[in-house]
Amino acid sequence: MVQVSEVVNASRISLTARRLRIAWVSLLVLLGVLSQLSDAAATIVIPVDDLALAESSVGIVVGRVVHIESVREVQRGRLFTLIRIVVEEAVKGEFPDGEITLRQTGGAVGDLRHWVYGSPEFLLGERVLLFLDEDRDGNLRVAHLFQGKYGISSDPESGEEYAQRAIPSGVRAIAPPAGARAAAPLHDVRPLKDFAAQIRQILGTLAANRGPGRRTYRSVASEISGIIEVRESFTLMDPAARWFEPDSGTPVSIMINSSGEPLAPTQGFDQVRAALQAWSSISGSSFRYQDGGFTTGGGFNKDGVSAVSFRDPNGDMQNPTRCSGTLGLGGFFASGQKRTVNGTTFNRIIEGDVVFNDGWDGCGFYENFSNLAEVATHELGHVLGLGHSTDATATMYATAHFDGRGAALTADDDSGLRAIYPATDATPPDTTILTGPTGTIGTTSATLTWSGSDDQTPVASLLFATRLAPVEASFSAFGGTTTKTFSGLGPGSYTFYVKARDQAGNEDQTPASRAFSVAAPAVTLTVAKAGSADGAVTSSPAGISCGGSCSVGVASGTVVTLSASPGPSAAFREWRGACGGASPTCILTVTGTTSVKAVFSKVFADEPLAARSTPVKATHINELRSAIDTLRTRQALAAFRWTTPTLSPGSTPAQAQHLLDLRAALTSASQAAGRGTPGFAEAIVARQTLIKASHLAEIRAAVRALE
Repeated sequence: MVQVSEVVNASRISLTARRLRIAWVSLLVLLGVLSQLSDAAATIVIPVDDLALAESSVGIVVGRVVHIESVREVQRGRLFTLIRIVVEEAVKGEFPDGEITLRQTGGAVGDLRHWVYGSPEFLLGERVLLFLDEDRDGNLRVAHLFQGKYGISSDPESGEEYAQRAIPSGVRAIAPPAGARAAAPLHDVRPLKDFAAQIRQILGTLAANRGPGRRTYRSVASEISGIIEVRESFTLMDPAARWFEPDSGTPVSIMINSSGEPLAPTQGFDQVRAALQAWSSISGSSFRYQDGGFTTGGGFNKDGVSAVSFRDPNGDMQNPTRCSGTLGLGGFFASGQKRTVNGTTFNRIIEGDVVFNDGWDGCGFYENFSNLAEVATHELGHVLGLGHSTDATATMYATAHFDGRGAALTADDDSGLRAIYPATDATPPDTTILTGPTGTIGTTSATLTWSGSDDQTPVASLLFATRLAPVEASFSAFGGTTTKTFSGLGPGSYTFYVKARDQAGNEDQTPASRAFSVAAPAVTLTVAKAGSADGAVTSSPAGISCGGSCSVGVASGTVVTLSASPGPSAAFREWRGACGGASPTCILTVTGTTSVKAVFSKVFADEPLAARSTPVKATHINELRSAIDTLRTRQALAAFRWTTPTLSPGSTPAQAQHLLDLRAALTSASQAAGRGTPGFAEAIVARQTLIKASHLAEIRAAVRALE
C-alpha cells in the first residue's frame, strides 16, 4: 500500500487563528481520494497491510536498542540519528555482524533541532521488531516511517511476549481505496510468536511465487562525519519557531535550485516566485520573502542556504505509487534563541527549505502551473513557521485544493501570518510611577515602584531605565525590575525619572517623573552590634539595616522602633546604650544624637558542659572558634590562624593544641578590648594534657565576659 504522510499539528497559535509552527511539514496529496479527507491535522497515512509491509521490506529483525546518537554532518549540515540494534533474530535478510545501525532523518545536536513527524520513536534499551528499508545511500531505516516499528514487551503474569505498534503524536489514518487489502490497525498489539509465524508464512508464499532470495547487510552502510551527541531517546520535539529578521525590517531570502523541474511550465521558477510574492504582500504583517536568485544547493541541508529544490535531491521521500504519495516537504532548522510574540515564545528559524518529490511524471501535477504554485505557496508557509489551518478553504489547509487558486492566499492565511509576524511596532510604550515619596521626607532613603503599557509588548516583557537627578547624570541600563530603593540621601531636592522600552526597541520619549525633597536631619541615631555572634537590626521608620546602614538621620522627637534578629546559632542577649533589656524590640524617642548597641551571643551545644560526664567534641571547639573570631572582628583583629584549620565532627579528636589556640585567640581579643589577659585555672601542655569539659566551660565563660 502507499503511505502518504502529512506533518502538521492539531493546534494553531495566534490571537485570531491559533497556529503552531512545526519543525518539518509536508503537504501530501492522495489523488482520487481527496474527498475522504476532512480536517486533517496530523501525519496522514494509509495503513500498510502485513503482506505489503513484509514484501516491501528489505529485512525484518528482532533486536534491542543499545545506542542512540544524533549526528550533524560537517559537509552538508544534515541532521541524522543513528540507532544501533543488536540483532537477536533475523526473520528476513542476513546480518552477519550481529547488529545493524538505522539512520533516521532528524534529531538534535546542541540547540539545533530537526524532526520528521510520523517517524518511529526509540528508547535506549527497548526491544523491537523492525521492518527495514534502504535509503538512497544504502543505509537501513525503518520502513514506512512508524508503521515498520513494533516495541516488544512481556506479560508480567504469563511471560508471553507481545509486539506493539504505537501511533506517534501528529499521525492520522485514512481508509484505503475501495478494493484494497485490509490492514492491521495502526495501534496494533499481537503476540510476538504468532506475528513472527505469520510473517514467515507470508515470506514463504512470496518465495514460492517469485523464487528464493535473501540479502546480506552489514552493520553500517555509509560513514557520516560530523558532530555527534549521544542521546537517551529519539522522540518528537515540537517548539514553536519563527524568523526574527522581519522584526528589524529584514526580508527572508529564498533561493531556487537552478535545475528546476523539467516537466513544469517555466521549470517551476515562476510558480515559486508567485508564492514568494503572495506571502510578501499581506498588509499588517512585517514578513517579507526575497527572491535570492539561483543556487546549486538543495534538499534539507544545514548549509546556510534557504532554497526551493526539485526532484528530491537527497532522497528524503519515497517516490509516489500510482500517482499518490508525498508531493513535497517544507521545513526549517531552528536554534535555541527565543523571542516572545503575542504571548507565545518562539525559537529562531535559521534556515528553511522546500523540496519537491521525484516520480510524479505523467500525473498532471508538475505540468499544471496552478497546482505547482499552490503547493509551493503552502510549503513556503511552513518554512516561515505556520502550521496547518482548520479552515478547509485556506491555502494552509492540510489538503491541496487544486482548484485553480495558484499562489492565492485566503483571509485565514493572512491572519495566521499577522499573528506570528505582526506589523513592525513603531509606537513607544507609556511609563507610570505607581508609588514613591512626594513633598519633603524626613528620612534619607526613598523607594519607588513603576509600571508601563504598550500596544503590542506584554507588560511583563517591558524593560525600564531609571535616573535620580542630580545624583545620577544619566539613565541606567534597561532591565526588568520595577522597584528601586535609594539610601543615604543627603538633604536637598531630587527628581526620579523612569522610562520603558518595548520588544521592538521603542523607548518612551516622555519619561515618568516624581520630585521630592529630603529634609536636613536634626539628629542622628547610630546602632552598633556587639557580642560573639552575628545578627541584624532594622528600624521603623526605615533607615537602620545593620549590617548595611547602621546610622540614620531623623527629626528630633521621632519615635523609632528597633528590632534585633539573631543569625544562625545565635541568640539576642541585650541592648546597651540608649536601649536596655533583653527584649529583641526597643522603642525609643530620639531627641538628640543617640547610640544603641545590640549584643548577640553564640549558642553553644550541650550547654552547660558537665565536668567528667560531657565528652569533648570537635563541634564544641568549632563553636568556640566561631565565637572568638567574631569577638576578634569586633576589635578589628584578623581571624585567628588555627593550627588545624578544619575539625570534622565525629572524626577529628580534640587535642591540647586546639585548646591552646582557643586561649591564645581569646587573649589577644581581650587585650584589644582593654580587658587584660583572662585567667585560666590549669596550664595546658601540647600532646600531653587531656582536654576536659571544664577547660571548654572556662573558655565559654571568658567569651561571655568579653561580650
